[in-house]
This record gives sequence, C-alpha cells and structure tokens, in this order.
Amino acid sequence: MIRDKMLNDEKISITNIYESNAIFQKDCFEVSWQYFEIDDDSCNIASSTAIIAKLNEISALEYNIVTLVRGGGGRQSMVKFNDLGLSELFISIKAVTVTAIGHTDDETFLNKLAVKRFHLPHDYGCLA
Repeated sequence: MIRDKMLNDEKISITNIYESNAIFQKDCFEVSWQYFEIDDDSCNIASSTAIIAKLNEISALEYNIVTLVRGGGGRQSMVKFNDLGLSELFISIKAVTVTAIGHTDDETFLNKLAVKRFHLPHDYGCLA
C-alpha cells in the first residue's frame, strides 16, 4: 500500500504519538513535505490505558504509518510497553507500526512487535 502511494506520487500519512511535554519535536523532521503528511498526537504515554485509547482513536483515521515515541527512563517506566492488551492492539493495527521507545538497551514487547524499531527517538527523528 505504501509502495503504491509512492509510485502514484501520493503522500504517505504518518502519525507520531508521544508525551505532550516530550522534547521529541526538537529531534525531529526536516522532511520533504512533498512525500509525507505528518501529524503529531500527544498522549499520556505513561499509561498503557491512555496509549490504547489513542491507538483506538487513530486507527479509524487510516494512517499509513503509526509511530510510538518515548525517550528512555528507568526500567519501571518501560513496563507499560510490555502490556499484553496494548501489544495485541498494536499488532492488529493495519498501518505499518514503528517504535522509537527508550534507549538502545531497552527491550519491550512493542519494540519486538513493531515493523521497524529505532533505538532512540532521535534516530527516528533524523531519519528524514
């Protein structure tokens, strides 16, 4: 589907889900708007329930790519990304799923289930 959009010169739609007070935007995106339409969705990323609600909300919007972004922290702050309900929803999303969660040594279910995983939010933001 994404390849077809690119071949037809259609924009790829991306949404980035991250904490409203995150510094991710400073790391992010000098992107060619010719090819991408990028939306930012803030969410209480500290709560798996809030992330589930946000994913349910955006899944109806038919994005091509859905990215969860959260910087590192202690191991306890990563636990929510191992939630089974969240993991089941994440793999059921029709969009390509991407994570940029934590740091290089942070392993979570969502990182393992994502189509593409970036080890740092900065690495994802510098992709463009």
